[in-house]
Amino acid sequence: MNRQWILGFIESQGCFSIRFSKNNGKLGYQVSPEFLVKTSHNNLNILEKLHDYFQVGHIYNDNGSFVWKVTKHKEVEEIALFLNSMHFVSPVKRKQFEYWFNAINLMQKKYHLAKNGLLEIARLRELMHDKNLWNKQHFCNIRLELDPCKPYQELG
Repeated sequence: MNRQWILGFIESQGCFSIRFSKNNGKLGYQVSPEFLVKTSHNNLNILEKLHDYFQVGHIYNDNGSFVWKVTKHKEVEEIALFLNSMHFVSPVKRKQFEYWFNAINLMQKKYHLAKNGLLEIARLRELMHDKNLWNKQHFCNIRLELDPCKPYQELG
């Protein structure tokens, strides 16, 4: 597969994500990077070729569509490193990737294990997507739970 073609397909069908899950740990959240490409059943062969090329993640059937999803930290890092050297056509997708890549780098350095690092990752996650999406409020919720000071409660 041609590297530039792979990038083009990822730009059109791919999604960079940072998932926050509640847990009983010190900060109350587990943070995980995710990468996925979703396509119709007609393009399952393309996902299979991507999976074969990268040798990471799994392909799932999602109500008639198919998703190639990568969730293991090391595997996500491989995808991130591959894409980091590429020249995106879409400036919006490039910016989303850069926020995602920066969040992954913070996780590699274990910054997510401290309050300020976790908050920075949550902020990057918020910047990654349109401000009208649900994740903006989610960042505020995370912020208030980790540091419930009065000024943030008034803004929330």
